[in-house]
Amino acid sequence: MKLYILILATLVFAVGCTATPEKHLTQEPVEISGPELDEYWVLENNQLSFRTGNVDEPTEPGVVTVRYLIDSNGRVFEREIVESTPARMWDKFALNAMQAASYRPAASNPNSTPVYVTVDFEFRNPLQETR
Repeated sequence: MKLYILILATLVFAVGCTATPEKHLTQEPVEISGPELDEYWVLENNQLSFRTGNVDEPTEPGVVTVRYLIDSNGRVFEREIVESTPARMWDKFALNAMQAASYRPAASNPNSTPVYVTVDFEFRNPLQETR
């Protein structure tokens, strides 16, 4: 009986830990652009990770425009590529950066207003900048 309870408790814990978080909206999201983001949300740790594991970094520069939702808890949802130049070359890097991002409300956003934000990520290969 104890073994059964232990297995059941482990299973419940494992399923609970792998559950996908659900977006939490206290009100309708506001549509904003990248420069307005600081008025609503501040990036935790003040950095994004663009690592993609085993994908090699492209050798030419690029720009990726990403639109995503920051919910009332500061979590990121609905990441989508709006535009990328060169097409699809840097997309995985931009989406990966948003996957682990989390935000805290800015002082000017005491109600944790959710937002849809559109930002541009500019990518350059560091080896090309050593002229």
